[in-house]
Amino acid sequence: MCGVLIGLVFAGSARGVLVYQRPPVTTVPRQAEIVVADDDGLHARVIARGSFPVVSPNGREVAFFAGPAGGGGLWVVSKDGRHRRRLVQQTQPSDLPATVYHPYFWSPDSRYIAGDIGVWACSQSFFFFTGHCSGTPGSRVELIGIRRGSLTRLARYRRANAVKGVAFSPDSRHIVLGRIPRVNTPDPYVEGTLELGKTLGPKHLRLLGPGEEPAWGTPGLAFLRSSTDPALDPALNEIDLVAAPAAPPRPLFKKRVPSGERLVDIVGWAAGLGDLLAGVADASTTPPSVQPVLIDPHSGAAQYFPQRLLRISAISRDGSTVLGESPEHQVVAVRADGTVRVLARHAGSASWSS
Repeated sequence: MCGVLIGLVFAGSARGVLVYQRPPVTTVPRQAEIVVADDDGLHARVIARGSFPVVSPNGREVAFFAGPAGGGGLWVVSKDGRHRRRLVQQTQPSDLPATVYHPYFWSPDSRYIAGDIGVWACSQSFFFFTGHCSGTPGSRVELIGIRRGSLTRLARYRRANAVKGVAFSPDSRHIVLGRIPRVNTPDPYVEGTLELGKTLGPKHLRLLGPGEEPAWGTPGLAFLRSSTDPALDPALNEIDLVAAPAAPPRPLFKKRVPSGERLVDIVGWAAGLGDLLAGVADASTTPPSVQPVLIDPHSGAAQYFPQRLLRISAISRDGSTVLGESPEHQVVAVRADGTVRVLARHAGSASWSS
């Protein structure tokens, strides 16, 4: 879903940076307001126009997509609105809606951006009826060096929306791509695969094995897997954790969740606490929502946040607060005790930095 893989600081300690767009994603704007504020929502100011902003982990820059009226492509701008520059000139056909843009991810050292940010041209009707583009179909995964302006193609997949998560190692030297199955299948629970590469040197990807939605933190590399336990519904997922990419995975979280639904994504690690934030789907609500769950990597114990959200964006450094978007399209900070603080109204696509 969101996959913003950063450690955060909630209001009350050192100031972080909050970034969001206004209006929210549901209105499919090509030129929404890109807003920067303190991590508690105060001192908000518009720094650019576009959509789907993501702030760098060091809080100094904001990446965002611009529609044709804003010059098109993927841009980066400093948090004060200065030094705006385009990183990728064209990322999608002009006749497709903004929701076709895919998630992209900053490296922990704020030197790289990676994600499925290249889309081949196709007609809007053909894309939505077939799930891919005619002519030259697929996804193009790019690794962008922010300082040097370098652009490296990590992978090209012959299916649209092929990437199921991107994760950098804590030292930003390696990158893991999660991708959907290579073959078309009507089964939504068929597993994808994980591929490992380097940010420097030759860009050869090595197959790690089955899995999706990777998140790499100090405890290790965590990822989703479809459950193979015959005692569990095969539609339910488990989270596996490996100490290093070459090590065999061990199950971190594998049991029925309270709502009977399935884990849908891994958001990231709480940098100070060392716990993992994931989302549990709840199809009983309208629209469907996600419940945050914090998982201890040592014991596998799970702490569920009571609030249901449309999207989960990030977790604070101490693991006490989740950033997300409420069903009312408000950017909110939710604490484990159920306390909710509204940071911005009629807004979405939020991210936080330390």
